[in-house]
Amino acid sequence: MTELGVAKPVQEPTEWVSAMVAVRKKDGTGRLCIDPVHLNKALLRPHHPMKTVEQVIADMPGAKVFSILDAKCGFWQVPLSEESSKLTTFMTPVGRYAFLRMPYGISTGSEVFQRCMEQLFEGQPCAIVVDDILVWGSTREEHDLHLRQVMDRIRAVNLKLNPDKCRFRVSEVSYVGHLLTDQGIKPDPAKTDAVRSMPTPTDKLGVQRFLGMTNYLSKFIPGYSETTAPLRQLLLQDVEWCWQEHHMAAFTRLKELLTSPPVLQYFDVHQPVVLSADASQHGLGAVCLQNNKPVAFASRALTETESRYA
Repeated sequence: MTELGVAKPVQEPTEWVSAMVAVRKKDGTGRLCIDPVHLNKALLRPHHPMKTVEQVIADMPGAKVFSILDAKCGFWQVPLSEESSKLTTFMTPVGRYAFLRMPYGISTGSEVFQRCMEQLFEGQPCAIVVDDILVWGSTREEHDLHLRQVMDRIRAVNLKLNPDKCRFRVSEVSYVGHLLTDQGIKPDPAKTDAVRSMPTPTDKLGVQRFLGMTNYLSKFIPGYSETTAPLRQLLLQDVEWCWQEHHMAAFTRLKELLTSPPVLQYFDVHQPVVLSADASQHGLGAVCLQNNKPVAFASRALTETESRYA
């Protein structure tokens, strides 16, 4: 890190000193981060809005060809001022060091990096969620034109990419927990496999974990609130834990729905929209349709008071 210009030794006293944390990455390599518990409480966040996958998808009707570009060690490509560098001082077994580049672990990192990337690629035919750059086109020619424009910009700003994580000119690509394909949007198979392999809950915490996982995929599940109503009843404070047949039925039903989830279409602002909504005793449900194909499902559970309405 010192040779790369990412960190430097510190001799003089500093106002802040954080603990060092060693993290093992998915590829087996290591990365040094900091654990700035107290520093994070004092940092002023820029509160830059983070893009959601729904915002990205809304801008790509008719997408058929994709490329995904990954910024190599994204945070480390953002230099720090001298004042900010001193704040990132951390302790190691061989003395104190300070980051010269933005470290992983600080609470403002993702927002600052997102803002930097959006400023660098303003007006370019791509979408950015933190360090992932998505390029698409309705045809191979359109995609290649967009990709060349983005790559020219990457070269101009001297952004480094990770070739092992980049994918070019493919018909489907995994992006922020979703699988973007030439047919539409699907849940990431890794997410659905994780839900299907979850064991039957044995306590309330187990139910919370299961509902937390399925809630992320709820846009692909019609009538999600109605299906999860029996499980949510178990989480009420005045309800004793008792796993019964109707709970198991709801648990199994959710797994079945994720076995073959519907493919959601890309939203097209030029196509007419049909919004269909319905209500039951336990929840509200809706689906947005274009050309009789679902664009998104939505649902909300009713509160105890709302469930008693006529």
